[in-house]
Amino acid sequence: MAGRPKHAQLLGDYLREPIESACMITRPGATARVTIGGMAGETAAARIRHHSRHDNRINFDGNGWLALGRLSFTLIYRDLIGNRPTGDPVARVAYVEVADVALSQALFTTHVEVAFHDGGIVVFETPRRGFHRPNRAVVASLVSRCSMTRALAAW
Repeated sequence: MAGRPKHAQLLGDYLREPIESACMITRPGATARVTIGGMAGETAAARIRHHSRHDNRINFDGNGWLALGRLSFTLIYRDLIGNRPTGDPVARVAYVEVADVALSQALFTTHVEVAFHDGGIVVFETPRRGFHRPNRAVVASLVSRCSMTRALAAW
């Protein structure tokens, strides 16, 4: 199991489905604003938002969770006070619907862009240092699951 078992259990109970791994995620640029701070952070975040604009985009504009199930992954918001999932899922996407997953490493985060066969896209970041080091394995698992389904679909 990638990530922290506690996170997978928490999300599995909330979503009422088996979750194999999970990690915390944020909107693109959120860590840059906190890390760089002030005007420079806002400028960096605006540049990231402008650079990755698409018409058919799933907007994930807060702090949340990436939950990997057996056949699909789910994005859901989290409450910052209790660090628990909240509300309905933003997106539940089957791995076979994913055309490509692009990763880019920043100093503190991994930037993830998931492109779908229908032209849609979802973009988020996950912290990757210190306490969040297990998030790397969750993102790697997402990439491998999506690439395996692409290979099976082509077969």
